[in-house]
Amino acid sequence: MIKYREIIRLAGLNLSQTNIALSCNASKTTVNKVLKAAKEQNLVWPLDPKLSDPVLGKLLFPEVKAKPATSKRMPDFEHVRKELLRNGVNKKLLWTEYLEECRLSKEEPLMYSQFFSLGELNQAIRQKLEDFSHRPFQKKRGAGMKSSATKNCHCWPRYLLPHMNWRNGDTPPFDTVNIFAQI
Repeated sequence: MIKYREIIRLAGLNLSQTNIALSCNASKTTVNKVLKAAKEQNLVWPLDPKLSDPVLGKLLFPEVKAKPATSKRMPDFEHVRKELLRNGVNKKLLWTEYLEECRLSKEEPLMYSQFFSLGELNQAIRQKLEDFSHRPFQKKRGAGMKSSATKNCHCWPRYLLPHMNWRNGDTPPFDTVNIFAQI
């Protein structure tokens, strides 16, 4: 944690920023930023004892609300996809309608290339998810064991093997199915 009080105290003693950084175990950039923020807030040594380091941190560097990654209005890709399926509708027409909606709502629109590259990416992701969720079950190779494979099984006692009916559901636990070897 940054020692805001100590940085301001040492600056009040007219130490150099390098010496303050060494003394407080902070970088020179951090010391410079703290002293600049303290000067803007008119904070000088001696400070009020109620101003602890956490309180000083919030006073010197108030939290800035996180900005969204983009301030541009995102299109409704589902609507775009449905509209493209209609006769007489093309990409240019949809983009101009999107621009008009953005201008009316005073929002910043995406450029033409961004508008459709994001739309195509969204469609590709939707298609992959749909393909994945509707994929039929596929049996893995070697998943079905024949009763002849159990003749030389080391995992079951030999006296149980003749009495087990593999076709009627008497099967070994899954972790022992693949432990078949030649004697």
